[in-house]
Amino acid sequence: MAGAAHPPEGTFGGFLRQVIRYPEILGWEYQYRLGREAICDAMYRRAKQVKPSAEIGWHVDHQPSSWDLVYRAEMSYEEMAPHSDFVKIIAYHNVLSPRIGDWYLPRFQKTILGEVPLDASLDLYYELFGYDKRVEPSLAELGRRGFTPDYVFRETKRSVASANGKTKIYTGVGFDVPGAPPDDPETIYQATLKAFGAGAHGMVISREYEEMKVQHLRAVGRAVREITR
Repeated sequence: MAGAAHPPEGTFGGFLRQVIRYPEILGWEYQYRLGREAICDAMYRRAKQVKPSAEIGWHVDHQPSSWDLVYRAEMSYEEMAPHSDFVKIIAYHNVLSPRIGDWYLPRFQKTILGEVPLDASLDLYYELFGYDKRVEPSLAELGRRGFTPDYVFRETKRSVASANGKTKIYTGVGFDVPGAPPDDPETIYQATLKAFGAGAHGMVISREYEEMKVQHLRAVGRAVREITR
């Protein structure tokens, strides 16, 4: 819809008109998701044939974990459980800030939320995803201040609820990701505690080992030692 003539009923109304008149748009989107899961299921079964004791799980990227409502609506983690011993979600608190500021908000303003001011669009995002706008970055802070450990807690808790006890949730606590604001050891320590406090069955220290600073790895270690005492 970007660059198209402005519909008289508004951008979002024009979008709804297309979905109402061509419902196969959503149908094909869901078929794509089912096809993806069918591939995962085939890989899972083959891997189990080779090594039945192997734990097989799937990485859920940042967009579907933290700002893609279509992906969330298509399938729960419980529905992925038959071919998932665990699901590793991305909950990278710090780099989410510039990603929302640079990717999410501008793309929606160019398309279905064209009439919505950016600050209102950010408020809507926080409400829809269940994040606390009182502690998360304001519009002016996006890209300069990361999201908080509270985001890690809420996203992990939601994911555990989505799995409904049928598969394990491993939280990806991310730091030193290029493009993110400077990381802070205390925040990383708290984010690790929050992940387990929300019910995570484990964690993946993310994103890449060669990017990570020693003091930040030590912050994770401090939290894990505290949890496992």
